[in-house]
Amino acid sequence: MLQQNMNLQNARDRLKDVYYLINELRNNYENIVNNAKSLCLRWSLPVTYTEPRQIYAKKHFDEVDGDRRLTITTENFKIKVFYPIIDTVLMQLNIRFKAMDNVCTTFDFLNPNNLLCLREDNIVKESYDFIQTYKDGISSDFTGQILSLKELIKNKTKHTQH
Repeated sequence: MLQQNMNLQNARDRLKDVYYLINELRNNYENIVNNAKSLCLRWSLPVTYTEPRQIYAKKHFDEVDGDRRLTITTENFKIKVFYPIIDTVLMQLNIRFKAMDNVCTTFDFLNPNNLLCLREDNIVKESYDFIQTYKDGISSDFTGQILSLKELIKNKTKHTQH
C-alpha cells in the first residue's frame, strides 16, 4: 500500500476538498434520496411511509396552540433536518479550514522544501513577521538561525546527492 506523505498543507487541501464535496451533496438532495430508496429496495426495506392524520384537541380562542406535532414530510425533512445538518457541517469545516490555512500560511516558510526555494530577503521578511506574531516565545536571533538552517539543509542535500 502506497503511503502518502501527509503534512499540514496536504491536510488543509483535503479539508478544502471535503468542504466542496459536502457543499455538492447539499445541492444534490434528490440524488441522495434516490440512492437511499434504491438501497432500501435492494435490502427489502419499505420506502414509503404513511403520514397519520393528526388529532388535535379542541382549542378555544385564547389558548396557545401547544398540541401541534412536527410532521415529517419529505420537503419538511429537507428543510428542517437535512439543510441544517449540512449547513452546520459546512460552517464547522469552514472554521477549521480557515484556522488550518492560517497555521499553514504562518509556518509555511519553515517547511524545508520552501526554505530552500526562498531568497534570503524573503526569509528575513517571513522570519520578522513570525517573530512579531510570536514575540513572547521567539528570540530576535531567530532570523539568523533560520538562515543557518537553510545553509545546513542545502549542504546536507548536496552531500546526499553525491
